[in-house]
Amino acid sequence: MTEAIAEVAHDRPPAGILRWLTTTSHKDLGILYMSFGGIMFFIGGAFIMAVRAELLFPGLQWFSPGMYNQLFTLHALIMVFGAIMPFATGLNNYLIPLMIGSFRACNGFRPACTTSCSRCMH
Repeated sequence: MTEAIAEVAHDRPPAGILRWLTTTSHKDLGILYMSFGGIMFFIGGAFIMAVRAELLFPGLQWFSPGMYNQLFTLHALIMVFGAIMPFATGLNNYLIPLMIGSFRACNGFRPACTTSCSRCMH
């Protein structure tokens, strides 16, 4: 009897944060990518709001010229590489397996892929 209970408990996916960290479901991975893109969208939006605040009144200096240039550049980089690209990747990761009828998009390859990608970024 206890063996049957252990087998049933083993077949269930983990719950909570462990579910999101160990998932191989294309839907969950797509949601993770899209939520990261949404967070970065708001961070990039906050940067451009600071730039617009600098331009609100003539002669009022809230930032040094170097800081202004950094905020403007970081806004562009965050929006392109932190918001648009992850959101598009997440949308593709969510929808394309549904369109082609795939059951799983990633079977255990995600940790290796994430590790190699993070090494390329450093």
